[in-house]
Amino acid sequence: MRISRFLACLVAILAVLWSFAAPAQSFDCGRAETNTEWAICNTPELAKLDEELAKTYHQLLGSVEEGSALARKYKELQVSWMHGSRDRCGGDVDCLIQAYNAISTVLPALSLDSPANPAQQPGYPFVPDCGASAQTENGAGVTDGYSKADDYNKVVCSSRKLLDAVRQIDQIAGALSPKLPAHWRAAFEAQQSVFARTPYMCPPETKLQECIEEAVQQRLEDVKSLAALMENPLPACTPSDIRVTSSQFGDAGMSKRFDVYLFTYDGAAACVLRGYPAIAVLDDGGDTQPGNAEYSGSTYFSKIPEPPLPVVLSPKNRTAWFALHTANACDPRAGPLKVKVALPHSRKWLETLEFPYANCPGVTVTPIAAISTVLSSIF
Repeated sequence: MRISRFLACLVAILAVLWSFAAPAQSFDCGRAETNTEWAICNTPELAKLDEELAKTYHQLLGSVEEGSALARKYKELQVSWMHGSRDRCGGDVDCLIQAYNAISTVLPALSLDSPANPAQQPGYPFVPDCGASAQTENGAGVTDGYSKADDYNKVVCSSRKLLDAVRQIDQIAGALSPKLPAHWRAAFEAQQSVFARTPYMCPPETKLQECIEEAVQQRLEDVKSLAALMENPLPACTPSDIRVTSSQFGDAGMSKRFDVYLFTYDGAAACVLRGYPAIAVLDDGGDTQPGNAEYSGSTYFSKIPEPPLPVVLSPKNRTAWFALHTANACDPRAGPLKVKVALPHSRKWLETLEFPYANCPGVTVTPIAAISTVLSSIF
């Protein structure tokens, strides 16, 4: 009798938990926001686990008495699991696979700890105070310890045209921000707050003035496009109009690499991209390793505001960016790796990228982002 009651409780908990865990039941991939949701939507292996667990859910749903105290208790448990064990994985596919396998087999092994909130990155005023005393190169007035912390202010304040463009961006952003969903608003404002970091990653062969001018003009175009999108929705970009190209941006250090790639648009009408590129990591034998993919804007080299914001591509604005983070200090070796790339929710592969130096199995892909943010997101 005790065994029967235990099995009934276990069945009930699995049933209730599944009602929130399966993407087919709890969220629309077209509205995915979190790294966890993007990983589930982009990974067929996770979708298969969801489908299998969904069958269990539908078979056992009748074992829960609706509205009972026990059912309410199970709902509290499912919230803890969803925001603990599952969402704690972020976009780490291997972690998610383990979480789903655990809930399907050994319920007591699930952790109910809540994920820690990531530390907020410091920001700088988007519109500089050009009346303030000039900062010195010895660090006076510099908030982050780098001598370039005030270069953005100096360059913007040296050009009335550039200062007017920055003020225009700030005005558009101020009107746009209240119209955005709350989660998008936070990510958008974070983008604005870190834009002044742009000088840190300006290519050394480019004059600082030219680099900042180009970044400001691009930011103006990106913010205008996003504001227009909020008024008039656009269709999603299709694979036939998109190609993957390399870029001059990236970073390397501590046996890690951060390679930036571009989605380049060849179409004739505006369209929109949002989310994470779908990736498939291949080992040196050419076999797909789904557990080696992670979807996250936080890497050794980057802190990209999340959730992913829409990016409008058009004949006036043909590029968006994403990055792949790899490492090469693993023993035993897992590489060299190859990574296939597709648009969000797609398996129409656009490109297979090779990483002959990468011998660690894990690959992190960052969200698709507006090209004006690339310099301020790598640090």
